[in-house]
Amino acid sequence: MFVASLGLAGCGGSNSSNNKVLVFAQGSDPRGLDPAYVDDGESYKIMTQIFEGLVRYKPGSTEIQPLLATEWSVSPDALEWTFKLRKDVKFHDGTPFNAAAVKFSFERQLPPNRKDDMPYASFVFDGVKQVEVVDDYTVKIVLEKPNAAFLANMAMGLAAPIVSPEAVKKYGDTFIENPVGTGPYKFVKWEKGQSVELAANDSYWGEKPKCGKVIYKFVKENSVRASELMTGSVDVMDGVDTNDIKTLKSHQHGD
Repeated sequence: MFVASLGLAGCGGSNSSNNKVLVFAQGSDPRGLDPAYVDDGESYKIMTQIFEGLVRYKPGSTEIQPLLATEWSVSPDALEWTFKLRKDVKFHDGTPFNAAAVKFSFERQLPPNRKDDMPYASFVFDGVKQVEVVDDYTVKIVLEKPNAAFLANMAMGLAAPIVSPEAVKKYGDTFIENPVGTGPYKFVKWEKGQSVELAANDSYWGEKPKCGKVIYKFVKENSVRASELMTGSVDVMDGVDTNDIKTLKSHQHGD
């Protein structure tokens, strides 16, 4: 799984270094960069650097770990989930992360606000009845019926991530091209058909990004991406053709 480790791979060192750039080659543009409105892998890979949810999957596992929530509990009847939120976290636009932001992010995808082009909302928020702000750093989610998958759904990279309420209000329908989250990288620009550029979030609450910049370069053909990897014009790629594996391995060993 790609998750938030991308920005750390290939940059080396133990401290953030703003002159280091990681170039990742993928097959196409994202469909969009709002986790409420997309369902494709090309979008997901980029959004996981920008946005975070309450919890996440432990890398390489389905174990659930804290992220924007530090702890959680569930009522004996399994209908009420209470999350304690991480303090002193800000969105990339300076808006404070708090329970109101969680409520906003979830309620935009719940009836009556849910729209037909929100592909994962009905799955991730299955059975969610209401979202309550207990205090600034405590949020309670009430379910209509017990759902054994609920916590795992909260770790999804689609629908579940928390967005900046102020940015959504500011950009409206164009938020999908101007994403603002709490993640280790913040959005800089999107040149359609060419690339998306992210910059390190120097105010990130967690481990500081080791690359100053991450560029997602869009290269349609798998074989062309492989060639660019071998020439060093990109650092990482996905979508390797079977026929290219031997060549790539030989090139790696030759280096």
